[in-house]
Amino acid sequence: MNNIKAKLEQIFEFEKELNTLLDEEQYESFKQQQDIFADQLKDFLKKYSQSELNEEITQLKRLENLIQKLKKRADIDAKKLKQQSLQLQQNKKKVNAYK
Repeated sequence: MNNIKAKLEQIFEFEKELNTLLDEEQYESFKQQQDIFADQLKDFLKKYSQSELNEEITQLKRLENLIQKLKKRADIDAKKLKQQSLQLQQNKKKVNAYK
């Protein structure tokens, strides 16, 4: 296995770990790992030439699709958390009003 394939496998594993963090609702860890993941992707794309990347186009398209799904999931979870936060604030105001 060459370096580009090995690095792609690492990136796919990292993407799985990010999904696991969302599954486990570890949002703070997810955010930190998401930033690391983004840096790894940038480094990966800078490290290899266009022709090397073209040879792995199928895997890169698969990765792009997985990242899009992950982003949608993260956005949905962020909206849910925001809604829960607003609901808790409203409930807190109601409790304080009854006091």
